[in-house]
Amino acid sequence: MAYIVDKKILIITALAVPLIVIPQVHLTFALPKTAALYAFTILCVLAFFVDAIKNKKISWPVLPKKFYVLLGLYFLALGLSTIFAIQPHTAIFGSYERQQGLITFISCLTIFLLIISAKKIFSLVKWICFASFLVATLGILQYFIPELLANYSTAILDGRAIVGTIGNPNFLAAYLLTTIPLFFIFQKYAEKKLTKTFWIIAIKTSLTAIFLTATRSALVALFVGFIFYAIIKNKKLLIFPLIIVTTLISINIFSETNFVKNHEFLNRLTFSQDSLRSLKSRLYIWPAALEIIKERPIFGYGLGNFREAFSEVSPKELLTLERFTDSTDRAHNTILDTTATTGTFGLLSYLSILFYSIYLGIKNKIENPVMKAISFASAISLIMLFANNMFSFSNTEIRLQQFILMGIIFAATSKKTTTKKISLKFLIKIIIAIILASTASFGIYKLAINPLIADYYFDKGYSNSFTADKKTTLDYFKKAVLQNPNQTYYSIKSAKYAIVSAKLTNGNDKKYFTDAAEFFLQQAIKNIGENQIDTLLVKAEIEAVKENYDSSFSNFEKVLQKAPNDPTTLLEYARALADAQKHKESLELYEKYLNLSIIWTSVDPSTPEAKKQFRTFFKNAPHFLTAMEEAAEVANKLGDTVKYNYYKDMVKLTKDTLYKINLEQNGN
Repeated sequence: MAYIVDKKILIITALAVPLIVIPQVHLTFALPKTAALYAFTILCVLAFFVDAIKNKKISWPVLPKKFYVLLGLYFLALGLSTIFAIQPHTAIFGSYERQQGLITFISCLTIFLLIISAKKIFSLVKWICFASFLVATLGILQYFIPELLANYSTAILDGRAIVGTIGNPNFLAAYLLTTIPLFFIFQKYAEKKLTKTFWIIAIKTSLTAIFLTATRSALVALFVGFIFYAIIKNKKLLIFPLIIVTTLISINIFSETNFVKNHEFLNRLTFSQDSLRSLKSRLYIWPAALEIIKERPIFGYGLGNFREAFSEVSPKELLTLERFTDSTDRAHNTILDTTATTGTFGLLSYLSILFYSIYLGIKNKIENPVMKAISFASAISLIMLFANNMFSFSNTEIRLQQFILMGIIFAATSKKTTTKKISLKFLIKIIIAIILASTASFGIYKLAINPLIADYYFDKGYSNSFTADKKTTLDYFKKAVLQNPNQTYYSIKSAKYAIVSAKLTNGNDKKYFTDAAEFFLQQAIKNIGENQIDTLLVKAEIEAVKENYDSSFSNFEKVLQKAPNDPTTLLEYARALADAQKHKESLELYEKYLNLSIIWTSVDPSTPEAKKQFRTFFKNAPHFLTAMEEAAEVANKLGDTVKYNYYKDMVKLTKDTLYKINLEQNGN
């Protein structure tokens, strides 16, 4: 069987997902890649069946029964975790930020199966490597020409790290890890000197790009990968992990020099207090993640539902280490993430098929030396990605890349093919063709085109929210929600914008914005239910605007039961209590809010690291100073002069400290 059409689409899929970026939508990186994955998965399936009908047969590699058992168990685990999820809707579609729902996993698994069916996958592997080289090259260019980041809305990374077309330094490093072993294979078996030189350049480019991401987990993964490769194949390659270790040691020996301190990515590789912030965060996240796993150990909470479950046990220390108002939506550890979302059943089935793939890749008995080496290199890539994800997690393109590597191994190691003939009458073929084409068109529109249009509207609303008329902004938000009602994120964010607008107006305008907020809330409730953190909080705020305080307070209390350390809930609850003239209760909540982080009490930070942390905290928590001022006002109304003077003085001291730090930062 000549797998021509579907092989080309498989190649396009492997290229499009990591490379596509659409600055015109709000979620510039993740959503376009997910949309591309859905669209090309549908096209790949369509091409597979068209080829089968055209050639009157379906061919499939003969694989061990163990493969089908493990794959079936994994599908079953994903299905059961979705059925028993705390938010089944989110488990199916994924959260907005991560796009990692059941549909994404099924798409990746479909590509995985189609790669196995393709058998001859040499050209696919080569194109995957070309795409990776292009991404690495763009990343390096971004380091020297930061303006290349401008259209990606990632100016905060200028001069600090690179993102390529992936959108995040950590994800970029993980993506590049998956192809480096393959580069070595192509370099080794290149027949022409020019080709060999190209692959040597590709290796150096990718390693440089990984280093410029300043991602420590990627360096650990490189170390692990080279150790495995060297022990199994060539002990001379142990020089590479030795170089990595020597480089890290050298950087830390000279960590106090201006050269290291003034280079952000070098400074991230030191073991200073500031550079180890992410590790400290994980040391708080991991034990808390274990706590939620104990509550639902078998099937988990469902894909995309980690944030909702974790909020109940989220340590308040994270609010100082991370952005103050950010919610943790991942465990930053592939074992904990998988167990929390799909349970121990999901974890064991996932690890079984992953480690089985690695075993086949290493122990393969392929006669073709190039394919044997590619299979082995794919296994090493999977090992490195697994090591990296012990401190991180996968996004759409990395998830796809992982299943592509597994598919390459199974396709390369399968020796026999079974064929089943298909005999269909012409009319039946026409009917099937119409059904396939219609289903594919509908699927591509609903899963790929429609979400992009909605995200474009949402981005227009978000951009206009700072300058344009509030009603115009809400119109864009409403278009986004109506275009893609399955995206709960739009409904929640739009409702919150409408609530803020209602608070700033009176009369008919206030009613207009309140009605809009309720419209958005009802759409969110249709998706995830009314007893979830987001919907309860929006309901509480709407009732506060309508001055239905008893209902408002009841909903706030329900939120705090689910997320006791959520800053937004505490602050809005305190404000609602103040509006209801319950000043004593309001002040208690303001103080609980302020005590979520003790950094504001350090109004005289002495070390450069402390000053940076102080400045960064207030930059990322703009409402914190406002909350201090509001706490002083409530204390004044309550007649508590001691607390009034304390908070008033702390506000002044904080502003003075920030002013001094900013002057130092600007060199004045």
